[in-house]
Amino acid sequence: MKFSVVIPSYNRAEFLPKTLESIFNQTHHAHEIIVVDDGSTDDSALLVKELIKSHGNLILINQQNSERGRARNVGWAGATGDYVVFFDSDDQMLPHYLETLDREIGKQPVSPEIVACKIHLIKDGQISSHRSQNGLEGKYNYKLFLKGNPLACHFAVKREVPFIQFNEDRSLATMEDWMFLVENTMNREMIVIDEVAIQMVEHGGRSMHQNDELITRRLRAANLLKSKLNFNSLEERKLNAYTHLFCFIHSVDGRSIKKALFHLSQCLKYGLIDSVVLYTLVRLTLGDKLIRVFR
Repeated sequence: MKFSVVIPSYNRAEFLPKTLESIFNQTHHAHEIIVVDDGSTDDSALLVKELIKSHGNLILINQQNSERGRARNVGWAGATGDYVVFFDSDDQMLPHYLETLDREIGKQPVSPEIVACKIHLIKDGQISSHRSQNGLEGKYNYKLFLKGNPLACHFAVKREVPFIQFNEDRSLATMEDWMFLVENTMNREMIVIDEVAIQMVEHGGRSMHQNDELITRRLRAANLLKSKLNFNSLEERKLNAYTHLFCFIHSVDGRSIKKALFHLSQCLKYGLIDSVVLYTLVRLTLGDKLIRVFR
């Protein structure tokens, strides 16, 4: 199976070398690696150009800064492999990632249209599991993603399938991967392989630390999905509940107490009381430092 790896990149010179090295070292050789530089102002493009000299399957596409949705679509349009593997510029593939995708695709009676592996998180040199992926294995549709996106933007799509592309609206940046999965699994299933093959590196520059922006974008993205897709009342209730949970968590992370209490009230309004809500509520009242004392 030929895999085209598409990597949007903006000012990732610090992380891009390790990301690319992890792809060069795959046990299943990547057909091509397409880095779409989104108008970087650091040395990212120069770094890729230098690596192209020794890696014939590495391709650089430059674009004016337009955010990741467009970068992914541009890379996708230029891909020639059987599957397009979307990957972030600050994460790393374990050596068997592409081999695992290839094996899963090969054993299916019909080639799956979307397939993904599981993720580990690396923070301060420590490896931990991605909590939202616990128990994930097998085939899923849009109902899985009403809660959010446990896969980030690490999945492979069959290139010849007419998917709805990534949303390119800058005001929805960081939500485009979640929206893509919801929209494209409304009428099709995706496969999640029960094997960790990706490492996500936690660092201060990740977009998921931009709490106020994330809250605004998540609410806007959820409203857009509701306007475009035909959810039933229970599905819309679930989407609303977990959207407010997302906003509650990021309000607590940003220490926006008034916002946190509002989004907590909305979680309760929609009947969402689970361990994540309770843990976040404890964080709100006790603070992270005090919680760590009792661990």
